[in-house]
Amino acid sequence: AELEEFKQSADEIKKTLEKVDIEAAANVLIRVIEVAMEQIDENDYETKDEKLTVEGVSVNATKVVIKIDEKIIKKAAIAVLEELGDNADLKKVMQGMFELSGEEGNFDEIWDEMKGNFDEAVDMLKEVDLSEMNIGGDININLWVDGKGEIMGFGAEVKVEGVKAEYRAVSLVKGSDEAIDVSFKIDAPEMEDAGEAAAVMGMLNEFGFSGKGTRTDGKLTGNYAIKAGDKTFLEFACENVSGRHSYYQAR
Repeated sequence: AELEEFKQSADEIKKTLEKVDIEAAANVLIRVIEVAMEQIDENDYETKDEKLTVEGVSVNATKVVIKIDEKIIKKAAIAVLEELGDNADLKKVMQGMFELSGEEGNFDEIWDEMKGNFDEAVDMLKEVDLSEMNIGGDININLWVDGKGEIMGFGAEVKVEGVKAEYRAVSLVKGSDEAIDVSFKIDAPEMEDAGEAAAVMGMLNEFGFSGKGTRTDGKLTGNYAIKAGDKTFLEFACENVSGRHSYYQAR
């Protein structure tokens, strides 16, 4: 009975994914990032040469540091809202969600109403003066770019009220070697009387996924691990896996 319920749940999830159109949703996310980045001009960022090293694989890169301030937030928000109001992929995603909801009504009318809401938000933002907005700290967006101008990594650094958080995701390719590192680190003041919560936070103040593989004839073989703090929770291995996005089998 439990197996049958699991199969039914899996079928429902599959139907949901097919209806929502995951590819269209991914396209929306990518386009939002592209539009936001297009609002950055040469006065909003700094560059410096940096050598990235992951699992012994080293690659020369240009690090682009974008300092987020009120002006950039306003420009990016307006551009993104204008894009969303005319984005065909977003319409596909929303139509799928509407059909899944089982609600009655005409989706085209609902979509027109949503577009109107985007337009109203744009008009409101254009009238708002964010010059006195206080972000409350420093926010930097980091990009690592290779000699061809292709992005090898993305990250962010936030410093707010004594708390420092850093996220980094880089994928390096040098010859037949490929290495990946996705990490999140947080440095926060210790909390008094936090009990078990403090122990959990202490373990999760550094969390990540990393590993290295070798690609031969288009197929990847390598070893990977998920870590939290100084502990390794799970190790993975792959052998002769095709494609850039691989599914690993636990060993």
